[in-house]
Amino acid sequence: MLVLVLVMQIWLLTAALNESLNGNNAVKWPAFWASVVLFLSGAALVRYLPNPIRVPLRPAAKESFRDAPLAWRTVASPNNSPRPFFPFGSSPSCFSWPCSPA
Repeated sequence: MLVLVLVMQIWLLTAALNESLNGNNAVKWPAFWASVVLFLSGAALVRYLPNPIRVPLRPAAKESFRDAPLAWRTVASPNNSPRPFFPFGSSPSCFSWPCSPA
């Protein structure tokens, strides 16, 4: 039934546009009100859709073990080292301010 309402609304849209482009502007308001009625009937019919079609409810995935976030942080660090990673290969000479030459 819902598909029939949608097909009728699309047909009404094409017919109204065709008449409007041909110069018959008397069709605009009756087509608008008929489209509003079809929209409201389609919105009322959506209520009768079965549950799986509406919104699928998915439970939150559990981690496979307790320290999974820690493991991802360990895997993500380069070379598995606690040292800071500098992508251009050069590390700064010091890590505190003011910097004293070594």
